[in-house]
Amino acid sequence: MRRVVVLGGSGFLGRHICRALAAGAWDVLSVGRRVDGVAGIRTVRVDLSGPDAGGLAALLARERPAVVVNAAGAVWGATDEQMTALNAVLVERLIEMSAGLPLRARLVQIGSLHELSLTGPHESASAEPATVYARTKARATQSVRAAAGAGAIEAVVLRVSNTLGAGAPAGSLLGGITDRLAAAARWGEPCRLELPPLTAHRDFVDARDVADAVVRACAGPAACGQVLEVGRGEAMSVRELIDDLIEVSAVPTTVTVHSPKARAVAARSSSLGEQHADISAIRELLGWQARFTPHDGLVSMWRAAFP
Repeated sequence: MRRVVVLGGSGFLGRHICRALAAGAWDVLSVGRRVDGVAGIRTVRVDLSGPDAGGLAALLARERPAVVVNAAGAVWGATDEQMTALNAVLVERLIEMSAGLPLRARLVQIGSLHELSLTGPHESASAEPATVYARTKARATQSVRAAAGAGAIEAVVLRVSNTLGAGAPAGSLLGGITDRLAAAARWGEPCRLELPPLTAHRDFVDARDVADAVVRACAGPAACGQVLEVGRGEAMSVRELIDDLIEVSAVPTTVTVHSPKARAVAARSSSLGEQHADISAIRELLGWQARFTPHDGLVSMWRAAFP
């Protein structure tokens, strides 16, 4: 069986990736800070943010994987230092480790569409990413492209848009709302949500579709540092998505708008323009396109939170 190591395999997206790879007849090893991974998949606990990444180099040398998928990272509730360590420094160390492996492994790096400016053509967007998360993910992409361009590694970067699906973290906007709706449903009470106006439009993709893109990237054509965007290729209203989630839950819900300060923050976000992936490259190279709708993703989120 083809062997693949998934870093961050116990996380939200990592779990979906591990399941999809196992279904595709890959021998999967999940590596992360938790051992409560996917049933039936080998799991190893490693502190990926540590100074030596918890002996990751020795683990990779021992496992001799054909592919390493890096789905590890930090965003919601993480400090700037934690985001730098997991989103950027880990990737730089992983590139160094790859050079010393007895068998060259393909690296599939999970990037973020937030690395890019929200306006203008994607690859020519020159605006500096606005957040620490976006900057650290962009730094990782640059490192991977440089190493692949120099022939040091075989790699592909998947820039993933906003992801929906079962197990979405409570720290994310929709994951948090799902948890609050589920808590209200368990108590048999109405739910009260306080939200900013949320006038932005963003690209939302189902985690199962992202996992499918990863599987294709693992076994696809030679990976020479390509950067492929993963999304539905269309932007939709964040507020309309929340309204759809409330309808899916069938929980009586009252939504109120935050303070004027929150309105100002939302207005600045909206002024950045629409965010959507350009999926032409991944469709041409890997034959991939999204199969699930955002509504499908919301349904799976709700069923996982309130079976």
